[in-house]
Amino acid sequence: MDEARRVIVDLPEFPERQLLDALDKHFHRLTTRGYDEELSLHILENMQRLLPAEWIERFQTELDAFVERNMNTISLVFENYAEDESVTPLLFQPESLFLFMCMEYDLFRLKDTWAQFQPLELLQDLADIWGVNIGTIE
Repeated sequence: MDEARRVIVDLPEFPERQLLDALDKHFHRLTTRGYDEELSLHILENMQRLLPAEWIERFQTELDAFVERNMNTISLVFENYAEDESVTPLLFQPESLFLFMCMEYDLFRLKDTWAQFQPLELLQDLADIWGVNIGTIE
């Protein structure tokens, strides 16, 4: 990402940056892997429309609660796939936590929003890991 774009994207007016910062805190507790920040910002830019504007402000609180409730499962997922080269690359992106959370709260809207900018197969691969079948949601 070039420097000018980074300066603009880092401004607090960009909710995708706020979301990524919140996700980052948990992600780095789960893995030491690096990730594609530009991809994360692209996905979060598109997925943030799942959240009401006022929810973005309390996203950190909601995320903290979700991660705390599901930490055993999340840790197990990251451990089980740590060495699996064939796993969806989305798993080792911070937004995987956001997507897992959305799978729990509003799977229909998640699928609908995702389908507007990415192939559903990518989301299904991550959903399979989480134990959710998005193919049955119509």
